[in-house]
Amino acid sequence: MIEFEYRENGQPKKFNLEIDFISRGVRRMIEKSMGEAISFKKQWEKIGDNYSVIAALREEKPDGYKEKIKHLELENKAISGQFKDADVNQMEEDRIKMIQRILRDNGIQEDHKMFDPKFWEDNVQTNTIVNFLTNCWGKDIAEAQHMQKKNLEQKLA
Repeated sequence: MIEFEYRENGQPKKFNLEIDFISRGVRRMIEKSMGEAISFKKQWEKIGDNYSVIAALREEKPDGYKEKIKHLELENKAISGQFKDADVNQMEEDRIKMIQRILRDNGIQEDHKMFDPKFWEDNVQTNTIVNFLTNCWGKDIAEAQHMQKKNLEQKLA
């Protein structure tokens, strides 16, 4: 059972969804999406680190600090350019399509509100989408660990 939280008319709500099948194709799509998200996070962290170094250089003013600042600012500009090139809206649409495929693969009917694009636009936060996909991706691992624990308990009994 995987919980999916959302809001409707400002009120928190949730679905408890029985997800027992994640195809290899969907698993690969989730892994690609997770890789992109991790890459973006690392790039944002690099920009933040560079700004911290720039602030320290401006305060301490060591030899050659102006050149170092210029280099770091150019690096930040290059990283920021990569964000502009990325189609974030397409990435979010792809994630929603993955969820809809998971729902379809698990017998949830297409008249369910989670198949309505307006539902995603108005009621769901991006982190909820990412968490749901992560939980789906890891569900087989959690189930395998549970079965191992259960088998061990039976052997020890």
